[in-house]
Amino acid sequence: MSATDIITRYCASLDTQLIELAEILKNAAEGVTSITSALVTLHGELHRMGGAALCMGYSHFGNRIKSFERDVEATILSEIEPERELLGIYFEEIATIARLAEHVQPKNSLLLRQKKLESQSALKPAVNMIRTAQKDVLQSQRVLFADDDASIRDLMQDILVSLQVEAVATACDGEELLNKAPDFSPTIIITDWHMLPCDGMQVLSRIRSGEAGIDKQTPVIFLTSERTLSEVQHVISSGADQFLVKPFSMRTVERVLKDAGVQSIGSYAHG
Repeated sequence: MSATDIITRYCASLDTQLIELAEILKNAAEGVTSITSALVTLHGELHRMGGAALCMGYSHFGNRIKSFERDVEATILSEIEPERELLGIYFEEIATIARLAEHVQPKNSLLLRQKKLESQSALKPAVNMIRTAQKDVLQSQRVLFADDDASIRDLMQDILVSLQVEAVATACDGEELLNKAPDFSPTIIITDWHMLPCDGMQVLSRIRSGEAGIDKQTPVIFLTSERTLSEVQHVISSGADQFLVKPFSMRTVERVLKDAGVQSIGSYAHG
């Protein structure tokens, strides 16, 4: 599936995703779920949707969703029982995001524009020479990737295949990644940070402790929309090897894969 196909499908799915956000609040308003429980679910969905929007090349739309996510997170962490009036405010925010979604069309994707520029630059001899030199490292890799958003999984798989990675497998969360890892035998793992029921930090801990059924020195690349220095330091100090920030591009994925791949080759040579 091409990047254009992935983004077209993503755009077509937005109406359904926004309706599902409204349903979360509707259930709380009708007493089907508690307000606190609804906000926790809403926060998780906003986190996933914001990351996907950024990766699909819609920075303004993605940043608006991320802003909403932070607002909901602050409410959850305040330890004050949320009032029912808050649901109305959040309904209005979803309506605003829905209006912004009208402009989320394939032709407006910054990712597709960037890919067009990259395809044009790939015709230049210097770029071809660099990529040829990197092929040996990339073609020997087996990459296992986990993210809870289907569009992001499709996009990463398209990039990895385009980079001629030897083998690619994907998982919808950390639990599925850990289940697939022993049979797939990845040389590199890329995992999203925030996933349920098993997140990236839990995956990293299981791998580094030797409980995952694979080499505990397997390079682990964290994919996230978190950008602060303290968050980066937290991940690296916990044993991650690289940090890939959403939105990612073929160029950034290629760079971190090359660095992790060289490390992977070194660890096997000295293992």
